[in-house]
Amino acid sequence: MFWYKGITRISEDKCRRNILEDPESRTFRGTIEVKFPADPGCHEEDFRMELIHYGKTIERTFRMVVGVSEPSITEISCDPPCPRSGDEVTLFCEISVLYPEDFQMFWYKGITRISGDKCRRNILENPESRTFRGTIEVTFPADPGCHEEDFRMELIHYGKTIERTFRMVLGGSPVLSEITSDPRDPHYGQSVTLRCQVTGDCDPRDMAVKWLKGDKPLEKGEGAEKRITEKDGSVSCSLQITATALDHRGSYSCSVTHEGKTLRKKHYVHLPDKAPTLSAITVRPERPVSGKEAVFTVTISGFTPDIRVKWYKDFSTFPRDAITTSDPEIGQDFLFTCSTSLRFTPQDSDHEALLRCEVTHTASKKFHEQKYKLLLSGGTSTSAEEHRSLYTQDSGEG
Repeated sequence: MFWYKGITRISEDKCRRNILEDPESRTFRGTIEVKFPADPGCHEEDFRMELIHYGKTIERTFRMVVGVSEPSITEISCDPPCPRSGDEVTLFCEISVLYPEDFQMFWYKGITRISGDKCRRNILENPESRTFRGTIEVTFPADPGCHEEDFRMELIHYGKTIERTFRMVLGGSPVLSEITSDPRDPHYGQSVTLRCQVTGDCDPRDMAVKWLKGDKPLEKGEGAEKRITEKDGSVSCSLQITATALDHRGSYSCSVTHEGKTLRKKHYVHLPDKAPTLSAITVRPERPVSGKEAVFTVTISGFTPDIRVKWYKDFSTFPRDAITTSDPEIGQDFLFTCSTSLRFTPQDSDHEALLRCEVTHTASKKFHEQKYKLLLSGGTSTSAEEHRSLYTQDSGEG
């Protein structure tokens, strides 16, 4: 006789047989059994009995379902309620109607698991309900890195995972609100006010506040900053800017430094994508001549980053060293504007070639193009007016 838990044979010292002879039939009857303490690993596990009798093997199987009561767990509490840096802090949850008693428990600071020697469980049986109740906790010294940090408790009980989270705020430290934008969805050229509220039981005079664009402090003239101490002791920090293409998908941050600890909140300005507009191709000299260099120019305006520029002659692209595209600048519409120029020396064989400037806008995935049919002087009597009439514009999506 053998007993198995899954594919693992159970030790014979846990197995018993109680067999007696039936005097009437001269056969034997009784029970065969295995005894062991149930644990979480037994839940929904297959157990198997194998009996071998004179070369014949008889098997019986059983799937065990352990009676489980899912525990009720409170939110995380903190003792002391408003700790300061250097204090011994205990985070704890109360747990009740737990059965069976076995469970796994982990505590995390951010994504880092806290050492098990700092974690404790105080669990007692309720004699009336036969379930268990108590507390689970973790104790550690608070440091400046705990301020506004998320702590998480994870309890695993018979295949069920229960989590609780807690954001720690240290006393004597500032707390920054999320940055708000007024208006929330501005348009280009509109004045925008960003605000961040600073609270906490700390003296506003001990705080240094600054605004950053991206990761760099604002330079002079990039925005108007204000700092107002409210009646409740909080500090309202604001920044006024004018929305331009430079702010497209860009961020601003409010940074507060207090007792050597810097806190920062980031905000992305919500601005729409704008695809470019292309001017007609202009040519210098106005009547290109075979064997002499000519410059073909397109003005690109009214766009947000980014763009890619290519020039073509019929179906062949020009090399990069033949193309000059200026750095984008903010135009009167508060969007980017720039120009792109092609320099090349046409030959007689280029007469009636089709030149094309293609601009692809990365964000909108649209492309725009301008075309110019090259008619060289000397090979045609085409006038300047006829040249200009050959400018065409087309756009589409790539």
